[in-house]
Formats: sequence, C-alpha cells, structure tokens
Amino acid sequence: MKEFDILIIGSGISSMAAARILNKFGHSKIGILEQHSVPGGFLHCFKRFGHRFETGAHYIGSINRGEPFHQLLNYLDVYHEEDYIDMDDAPDDHYFEDHEYTFSLGYEENIKKLGHLFPLEKESIREYFEMVEKAAHSFPTYYFKKDYDQQKMLEYIDKTVEEVVENLFKSPKLKEILYSNSILYGVAPKDASFGFHSIVQDSYIISSKGFRFGGERLARRFVQKIEEAGGEFFFNHKVQELVIENKEITKVICQNGEIFQAKKVISGIHPKLLFDMISKNDVRKSFQKRLDQIKESNSFFGACIVLKENPGLSPLKNYYFHSSSDFDDPEEKKKQKCFPFFLTSSQRDYKEGKFPVLITSNCAFSEFNALDKKSQDYKDLKEKYFKEVLEAIEKRIPGFIESIDRYTLSSPLTNQRYVPSPTGSSYGIYHDTSCTGARGLGPRTHFHNLILTGQNTLFPGLLGGSISAIKSAGQIIGTKDILKQLSEYEVME
Repeated sequence: MKEFDILIIGSGISSMAAARILNKFGHSKIGILEQHSVPGGFLHCFKRFGHRFETGAHYIGSINRGEPFHQLLNYLDVYHEEDYIDMDDAPDDHYFEDHEYTFSLGYEENIKKLGHLFPLEKESIREYFEMVEKAAHSFPTYYFKKDYDQQKMLEYIDKTVEEVVENLFKSPKLKEILYSNSILYGVAPKDASFGFHSIVQDSYIISSKGFRFGGERLARRFVQKIEEAGGEFFFNHKVQELVIENKEITKVICQNGEIFQAKKVISGIHPKLLFDMISKNDVRKSFQKRLDQIKESNSFFGACIVLKENPGLSPLKNYYFHSSSDFDDPEEKKKQKCFPFFLTSSQRDYKEGKFPVLITSNCAFSEFNALDKKSQDYKDLKEKYFKEVLEAIEKRIPGFIESIDRYTLSSPLTNQRYVPSPTGSSYGIYHDTSCTGARGLGPRTHFHNLILTGQNTLFPGLLGGSISAIKSAGQIIGTKDILKQLSEYEVME
C-alpha cells in the first residue's frame, strides 16, 4: 500500500495545476493516478498518418504577458515562450447559413468591425463589449484579485447570454454573431451564464496562441515540475473503487490491484464516473439524485484528415460552421442536416506539404451507443456524419473534398474511452445557470477528505480547468492566500 499526503485522480490540466499550486505552499508528497500511459487529459496528442492531432488543446487565450493564463502558467513554472505560436490577428472565422463574420483580436477592433456591419446598433455593440470586459474582470479567480465586488460578480453569473443580447440588439444576424462563441463551451445562449461566457469571450479577444508542439508539451512541463518537487505519477493506474469509512476515503483501489491512501484526495475526473466508484450506501441520496439529474453537454464526433494540398486554409485560424439551431440537443434533432462543428489545423507550426486538419462536430450519443463498435452499422453511421459535415464545408471551401488524401473517424464511444465522460462529451456537464457559480458542483463534497476539480466544477475548457485548480487547492491552503500570491507574482522574462 502506498501512502501520500495528497492523492490526485486524473492528470488533466486541472489536476496538475492543483498539484503545482500545492507545491508552492510546501506540499510535496503528492501522488497522481492516471489511467493512460501519458499525462494531460485534453492536453493529449496522438499521431495519425504521420501527423500530430490534438485531443482538445486547439488554442488558448489570455496568454500574452500580463494576462491571466500567462500569469498563472508562469506562477506554476510551466510557461515557455517557445511552446506557443501566435494565431492570426483575426483567428476565428464563423460561417452562418447566409452570412459570415471573423472575430479579431482586441475589443476596439471588433466594436469597429461590427459597428460598420450594423451601423444602427453601434452604441449597443459598444455597450455589449464593455459589459463583457467588466464581467470578466469581476471574477477574482480569473484576474486574480484579493478584493472584489461579490454582488456584481453574482449579477453577471445570474444573467443568461440570451437575456443580455436580446435586450441590447434587434438584428438577427448580429445576434447570431454574438451567440457564436457559445460553440467554445457547448451551452445554448438561453442557458449559459453571461458571467462565464464573458470570461471565455474576454480570453480570446485579448490574445490567442496555438501550441507549437502540441498540448502534450505543456503536460510534460507540468510532470517535470511536479516530480522535481517530490511528486510521483502512476500511469496505467485506473481507479476502480473508493473505500469510505466515517465519511472519509480510506483507500483508493486501482484495477491492477494496487491500493493507495492519503490524507486528502482530489479528483479531476468526471464526477458521475467518480461517484460510480463509491458504494451507493455511502453517497447521500439527495446528492446522487442531483448528480443523476445534471444534464451532459452534447456528444462529439471527430475526423482526422490529411489533405493532399492546402485549399486556402490558414493553420493559424479556426473555422466554425453554424446551423440555424446550433445548440438544440442532437438527441432530439437527429434528422437535422448538419450539427454545428469546427475545423482547425492539427499543427499550428505547419510547413509546406500535406495539410492535416481536425473536425469536431456535435452528434447524437444514443445513435452510436446503440451499436456494436465492430459492426458495419457503426462504421456506416460515422461515414454518414462525415458526409454531412463535408457537404457543409464544400459550400464554403470549394475543393475541400477533392483535396482529401486520408482520414480516420471517431465517435462519442472513442471519447468515452480516451477522455472518459458518460456520453463522450468534450465539455462535461451542461453548464447552464442551474449548474454555475454557487449552484454548481464546486470543489467540496460531503466526504471530509474528497475534493473535486476540473471543468465540471467550474466551466469548460483548459482555462476553466486551470481556474478550478485555484478553488480546489484553496480547500486545503486557502483560496485568498493563493490569489494573494498570484496577484503579487511578477513575471520575469
């Protein structure tokens, strides 16, 4: 039996960021259990046809000097300038059914561009972006503030994106544009908190970088620093059971038979999967009922493609394709021609030659889950989704289909295996206003020594996962003390 002061389940960015924060406060005896042979969660990369593809770390925002993510990664000693590459000054192209818009870096640039397109709504456009900026700055764990106006922060959390946009604007096309970034976190505007929408929006407006060597490089940086501080990683260690005595976890048992003990246990895996490892007799019925009722965000279908030549795409841009009912549940919209999806280069440091791209699309989990993965029906269903996506791309990027050299397809069942979630979602639970802020799961549990971390406890994405680590580590060492260190930390470069 192995014993640690702190044991962490999962090695995603939230788990490793929590470990590094704890290192900063003198905690060194930390063990991290990872079911895969490599660390990182959505920082994972994989090879297909000789090219690197990202699992989820397609690009990141608020990453320039003095900005939140840059500040946090430097504080954790894992930021290296050479690991990143600047995206285009206008990195996000959004295609709608009858118009398009490209988001640019900088608040004033987007205010100017949208004001030119929608001159009758200039004042409201400025008001909207000013609200986004103020809302983002109101969150102490994003801009690392020791003192903040909690009432103002809660006001932004309680408003939905739809409430703000519908109150300000009349143009349907303008509304579509301002709703479009919801694709980055998978929550419909009618359900999404304007507060966390603003953090995501702000992060990509102020800066945008891609991973020059893939997200796996950042994962390795974390591993190196955690091990240097005395931590230990255990790969190929899938947790099977958590043993509870007197409302505390006394043993963590892995499938390979190894047993671990710790004073504190932090879990970075999906909460529904975690609590399946605990006897139902030990879980509060009210909590289990709440957990069961939490909706999952939409499942994902993926395509790794190598193009014979680049049909005019920039490796430093993302391309988003929207349908008229972007965020309706695919389970209820199976006959819809094509769900919203995005297309992005799989290698930001692309050199001349064959061009690798990745497509990620919403899909209906139940359709795939009903099939045997080895059956022809399963293969045919993946091809059906792929065909519909390609037809939508070809309308906007002529010659794309003809340029395809090779491809491989994945389904929600693939995601279930490699980055586990109950329905193969990349965004975890559905973060509507009933599951955000004080109403969210949060890091605390009804077990004395069990703490949750990760995007499911805050909001989706690498940024959400990283910020959640502050709150999770704060359960052990105090969130205010962490924020004090972060706010006073000076980046030396």
